[in-house]
Amino acid sequence: MERLLFVMKLRDGMVEEYERRHEEVWPDLLGDLWAAGWRNYSLFRRGLEVYGYAECHPRRRDRSRGNGLVGGERSMGGVVHGSHRGVD
Repeated sequence: MERLLFVMKLRDGMVEEYERRHEEVWPDLLGDLWAAGWRNYSLFRRGLEVYGYAECHPRRRDRSRGNGLVGGERSMGGVVHGSHRGVD
């Protein structure tokens, strides 16, 4: 297993919106993360910074780009400055 850490920065004034969007996680998004080999995935927020941690199999990490991942990234585009996938 490989361990991943990434950091995202929330846009000013978007903390409440970020929290609201994470109250319920899309089943498709969770399925795509699992299919991509991600395990033990967690997000931690401190102020405007969001730290993500995951464990994954390096050979499977980038294979899955299903609708859940793509939609999840698009939905956060106005909330975060960028992500590990380049959403802005």
